[in-house]
Amino acid sequence: MTLRKATSNPASVLRGAKARSFFLLLLGWSAVSSFLLGFSSTDCTSRALAQESAPSDTKTNDGKQVTWEQLIYVPYKQLSTVFEKQKATVFMPYAEYLKLWMKSGEQPGQPPIAVVISAASYRAKIDQDVARIEAEYTVRVLGKAWSELPLKFGEAAVGDLASDGGDNKPNEKILLRATGDGTYSLLFPTAGEHKVKIQLAARVRSSPDGKSFDLEVPAVGVTKFELLIPEADQAVEVNPLLVRQPVEAAKGKETKIAGNLGAASRIGVLWHPKASIKPEMDLLASVTNHTQVSVADGLIHTDAFLRYDVLRGELTQLRVAVPKGDRILGVSSNDASVKGWKAADEANRQVVTIELLSGAKKALTLEVHTERPAPAEAFNVVGLSDNAPAAGIHALDVVREGGQLVVAKGADLLLNVEKLTGLTRIEEAEVAEQIRRPGSLAYKFYSPKVELKLSAKAVEPRVLVHHIAKFQFLDDELRSLTQLSYTIERAGLFELQLRVPEELVIDRVVGPQQIKEYPVETKDGQKVLRVVLDMKRDGAIQFNVFGHVPLDAAATTQELTMPLLEPLQVERETGQVSIFAPPAIEVATDENFLSGVQPERNADANPLVAGGTLASAWSFTRRPIQIPLKTTRRPTRLTASVATSLNAKPETADVRTTVTYHVQFAGLDTFQIAVPEALADAVQIRTAQGATVPAIKEKKKAEKAVDGWVTWTIILQREAIGDVPFEITYDLKPADGEGKKGNATLSWQQELKSVKAAGLPGEGESKAGKVELSDVYGEITVTKDKALTVTAEPAGDDLEAIDSRELSLLPQDGSLAYRYYSQPVSLKVSATKHEIQEVVETVVSKGLIEVVVDQDDKASYRCRFKLKTSERQRLRIDLPKGSEILGVLVDNKSVSPEKAGKGADDAFDSYFVSVARGGKSDEPFSVTLQFLWPINPKPFQENFGALRVSLPRIGGPKGSAVAVQQLRAVVWVPEKFSLVGTPESFIREQHLTLERALDGHVTSAVNQAELDQWIGTSSVGVADFATQGQAYSFHNLGGAEHLEVTWWKVSFASIVATLALFVLGVVLIPTTWRNRLGWVLAGVLIAVCAGLNDADTVLHGVAAARWGIVLMFALWIVQSLFGAVRKSNGNRLDWSQPFPATVSPPPEPGS
Repeated sequence: MTLRKATSNPASVLRGAKARSFFLLLLGWSAVSSFLLGFSSTDCTSRALAQESAPSDTKTNDGKQVTWEQLIYVPYKQLSTVFEKQKATVFMPYAEYLKLWMKSGEQPGQPPIAVVISAASYRAKIDQDVARIEAEYTVRVLGKAWSELPLKFGEAAVGDLASDGGDNKPNEKILLRATGDGTYSLLFPTAGEHKVKIQLAARVRSSPDGKSFDLEVPAVGVTKFELLIPEADQAVEVNPLLVRQPVEAAKGKETKIAGNLGAASRIGVLWHPKASIKPEMDLLASVTNHTQVSVADGLIHTDAFLRYDVLRGELTQLRVAVPKGDRILGVSSNDASVKGWKAADEANRQVVTIELLSGAKKALTLEVHTERPAPAEAFNVVGLSDNAPAAGIHALDVVREGGQLVVAKGADLLLNVEKLTGLTRIEEAEVAEQIRRPGSLAYKFYSPKVELKLSAKAVEPRVLVHHIAKFQFLDDELRSLTQLSYTIERAGLFELQLRVPEELVIDRVVGPQQIKEYPVETKDGQKVLRVVLDMKRDGAIQFNVFGHVPLDAAATTQELTMPLLEPLQVERETGQVSIFAPPAIEVATDENFLSGVQPERNADANPLVAGGTLASAWSFTRRPIQIPLKTTRRPTRLTASVATSLNAKPETADVRTTVTYHVQFAGLDTFQIAVPEALADAVQIRTAQGATVPAIKEKKKAEKAVDGWVTWTIILQREAIGDVPFEITYDLKPADGEGKKGNATLSWQQELKSVKAAGLPGEGESKAGKVELSDVYGEITVTKDKALTVTAEPAGDDLEAIDSRELSLLPQDGSLAYRYYSQPVSLKVSATKHEIQEVVETVVSKGLIEVVVDQDDKASYRCRFKLKTSERQRLRIDLPKGSEILGVLVDNKSVSPEKAGKGADDAFDSYFVSVARGGKSDEPFSVTLQFLWPINPKPFQENFGALRVSLPRIGGPKGSAVAVQQLRAVVWVPEKFSLVGTPESFIREQHLTLERALDGHVTSAVNQAELDQWIGTSSVGVADFATQGQAYSFHNLGGAEHLEVTWWKVSFASIVATLALFVLGVVLIPTTWRNRLGWVLAGVLIAVCAGLNDADTVLHGVAAARWGIVLMFALWIVQSLFGAVRKSNGNRLDWSQPFPATVSPPPEPGS
């Protein structure tokens, strides 16, 4: 239907500028939509006059079909005035109208809620730490059956539910449903009034203020609350405020309250014992007592701050109880003028009476200060009762007294609580500021009937010691180092004492500046080391004690007990004992007499004096300690290893022998070496390079030879132990060889006699006496020049031929190798010379050269090579002349190139790069070069030309001992230029296809990731390698020194080719199609033949000429279509005549 009548509902009328604007926009959009849907202007005008739209069927929510009428209104010039009227009509959808109509038809008087609690009653009873509450609710259900009432009890637990079914169905029960944490819901089966009883249980909390519990409840208009506490005389506080009602007197020790509460969602209850009430006449006052007790220096100081709050009457006189025996230091008040005070002794206390000049009606604070000697036994510091002595300062004649107590002590005292009654411990932050003391004991009390008994004793220092003792046997003494780490707690000390064994001599004490002196005294027959400090110290103190025990240097065997220092007056001592000895002294421990120690595996192995080794180590945690030892001197044991290397050369031989003596147990300063008599004056003897042995003091040659051997005696500056290596070198002058074998010539032949290691005969300058050489092991290796062939023949069976890889004393790179276990040995060596052929020294398996060429005069290079070379130190690299090196990397490590002399020719500069490496020579490695090279003349200055790029050379010029297997070159040029053709000695990797050429896609690019993967090295160089433009890649086998390729400017080539083909097309216009196609076929044939040699150049030419080809054929087609209609006599074409047909190709004349 159509809604035409204006509604009187004010909610349906849109007012204001925003409403008008909205309707104008809506109606304007409707007009535009109608126009776009093809309605004519006349039709639209009629629709503006309220034409009814075709009905459409729409389903409502209940599935029924509803027919709607749709109207489209087109605005006109007076539309705004219409909507400004108060009685203007509003158009809306019919469904929206129905909603408004139904809302207007609702009947008033419906209840706003379904369920309401009309009254609530709570009966609580305290059962130890649990409050048991019976909650009874009167509930009125106003809605339908099974209405829901949400409840929230918080942390309270629900125990039981009892209810009736209401007025209608009393037998149906109410259901309780849990909906969340502490939330529930009651479901009522019928409407009407219901009675619900719920049993609840809440936890009772204890605090310094008393006991309490909280209960979350639904807010009810009428709430009753009853509480029963099984304790007498309790003060109860209820939140919200309880309007108390009279209750029956509680029976026995009980406290009962009852009353009404206001509407609240939480009920909080707090109770604590009532204070005693002792009214004196008409005065009623309470006191807050803040007492500070300080125990220090043998005295107990008490400072009490009594704040009087006058509740009724006037204070003119104050009475305060003070412990009997306390000396009253002073009584004062800042709030009132004290006229005077006097103390009187009573049976269990002193009573101080204070007279005020004027009465106090509100509040005042009284300060009382006392002191007394601190007893040795336990003592009370607070409390006032009728039958016991007063222990603290308390007010008399007041209705209530409570407060705080702070107990402080001196740093040298320790307080123990013997008895605690009626006091509650509190945090330091809760203490009143005037008595707050850091680290003190703080309490809170509500009645003076309390008790705190303390005992005080002086704090004894707690001393912990970690003890590390090191002993090292020397020739004439036992040297000791004791490292002591003290930890002093609780109290400080002025000095540290250590018991010193009788035989130990204290040399010095090294420690911090706090150590003033360290005398050694004798007390009660014992030596004591006193380490005196500059003041009383605590905390950590560390110092070292050095000492020694004299020993008999001539004795072979000695027995003694380890002289350990013993710290005195310590609570706990832990430590380690390490014993060091030189190899010449054997240290044995008698385990049967060990006491207080166990073996230690993690001891420090660093000796006090170089040359000592760890003989034994022990740890201990208690005293007494006993470590008995027995020392025995060992005789010197001497062995030797002889390593002889013969380097055969074409004309001579170099011999180098290293004799290493292994000295054990006792040191030696004299050694002897025997050399062949013929070489006695030619040998050179010195200590081996890098050996840490004493320098040679003197070398002596024996005057006479014995059995063809001459003995050299070597004397060192001091005794040495361990490995003592000597190096003997000489040149072996071989005899001339005779005879030839093929192309080989016998160069020389000689007998090699290895140097002999010898012991000491016991005569001469040696202090050790006779020392036999107990064992000898020797190796001989023969190395040779690469032009020689060496053979050797051992003399006798003492020499054993072995593989060079079995050598342990010499490098494993010799041609021949031998070993022996007895002396002397002899080897007959022959050298044969051959003509040799050089082999390749450097092999470049892969090379990748990347060049960025721009229109400036410098090209940027990044060259990466994967190669093997026999060079162990330096590798030659030739770069194009004038190159500016940016960096060189060898295995991704930066190295500095060294410029050599003039290169192989004037076009290159030679450099040497360090290739020293730890691996084998046949292992491949990488070399990366980055440099700039000036190109002369500048490239890309014309429209076409040739680009010549010089490439670096590895190992020198081509033809030297260098082989290049694979070489790839990548050249970047500007976008508007193209590299055409294939360079000499290279193969182009990007192939241009005919399809791409005809499309004009001649750009080129490379995959940088594929290049990095191919070369196998990182693309990270010394500097950033920036690329731009088109990239062209080429590869080569065998290497090259330069890359030369033709280039042209793409636009220039296209213009030239297009103009040439256009001219050709114009020239061929007068000819027949047969002639034209013949020329085209001839051109195609020429291009195909040329493409067999250089397809890339031909395809680039096709790409440049593609528009010319199209233009040429277009010209011919246009001429064929329109040129034939013009008559041969030159008359213009008569357009009224039919257009003549064109024959293609036209017939030849005379045919």
